[in-house]
Amino acid sequence: MYLTDRSRASTHDFIILFCAEPSYGVGQENEIATQAGIPAIRLVSDGMSRMMLGSFVKSIDIVFSGSLRRGINFNAEDLRRALREVRRLYFHYRPLFKELNGKGFGERLRKLIDTRTGDYKKFAEDLGVSLSCLHALMDEHPTVSNPSLRLLQKMAVILQEDVGYLIGKSEESDPIWTESKVSWHAWATETPGLDAAVAINIRDEWRDQYRAQKTEPSASSFRKSIRAMQKTDWDALYKERMRKSNGPHKQGLF
Repeated sequence: MYLTDRSRASTHDFIILFCAEPSYGVGQENEIATQAGIPAIRLVSDGMSRMMLGSFVKSIDIVFSGSLRRGINFNAEDLRRALREVRRLYFHYRPLFKELNGKGFGERLRKLIDTRTGDYKKFAEDLGVSLSCLHALMDEHPTVSNPSLRLLQKMAVILQEDVGYLIGKSEESDPIWTESKVSWHAWATETPGLDAAVAINIRDEWRDQYRAQKTEPSASSFRKSIRAMQKTDWDALYKERMRKSNGPHKQGLF
């Protein structure tokens, strides 16, 4: 029921909240919409709680009179104006956030936990959430689970990752990794006789070390000194790995 309620309040284009009495039950939906950036049309009265009055939700408030027992009255034109405004917001937000889908966050988080801690219960405990919350973070779309910035920062510390990588943006926007990946591909396709498994392994190991070093306390000095890998660097790593393994260069897949 909680996930159903949460998904309804965070995935629609807007919500309408009837704020009748304190503790009426819409406070949770109000906050879910606030965190998801969903606009709300709220029917409000003088009896609305201070918590709701101080909410950060993007709201259009319409004053009503009466009660559920005696009947509710409000200005219909106010509601029409509010609906026109949320329609304007919808067409403003739609192109602005059309690329914002969040796919892969749960799978990425699950893989990192599996490879780096292997214990969901302990990870949830360290994170400060319930195990059911952790499963929702891994199983549900981010528009529903919607982890806060604070939770993402704590995940990054525990998993020794960048927040950017957790949400799927770090590697795509990291110029050092992007240039290194391009040079690796050029080196791998231009060098005959490579052992494919070794070539892929040294790339993945360098990437993992690069990620780990960025999250260490000395990361600021690391970022100033690190440079993108070039073809000669990949070739040197490969030759060193082959020398240590004392094996001949085998015909690979490249």
